Amino acid sequence: MHVDYGVCVKKGIDVFKDNALAFIIATFIAIVGMIPVITAPPLIAGLFYMADKGMKGRKVEVSDIFEGLDYLIPSLIYGLIVLVGLMVFIVPGVVILILGIYAMPILVIDKVDGLTAVKKALNFGKENFLDVLGVSFMTMVLFIVGESVFMVGSLITIPIAIIAITKAYEVSMS
Repeated sequence: MHVDYGVCVKKGIDVFKDNALAFIIATFIAIVGMIPVITAPPLIAGLFYMADKGMKGRKVEVSDIFEGLDYLIPSLIYGLIVLVGLMVFIVPGVVILILGIYAMPILVIDKVDGLTAVKKALNFGKENFLDVLGVSFMTMVLFIVGESVFMVGSLITIPIAIIAITKAYEVSMS
């Protein structure tokens, strides 16, 4: 299934607008509380939990960021796989990030273990390379836009990007 990036970003903006304050505060908590490999993966999982909840039309709360702690071990496995890829050589880590862009939504939405989420995401990424490359590029552009506004913009663009990835995952798996 082909992903329409404009639809994904629009969904990201719409869900963000409906829950802006919760997403901004939760993203701030995630940024401030991120210790690479230790707290970053579960906090990112929490943001994906919030994205999924918001896309289902449910009210998103700041405390939802901590739902990512339910995925502590699986998200740490994913984080370690990416970290090892980046440490061994930059290229394998980047390839894992691109091909595995759906690993976190698979982990949170499908409620599977970390290794299964990575395997499923990498297999899907290999089979649908252009779509996952496009979603990765869309995400990178949103992150750059956010960073260009003195990093404050990231409080807006990070949740929009995560919601857009979640929407792309939903479209891709339907």
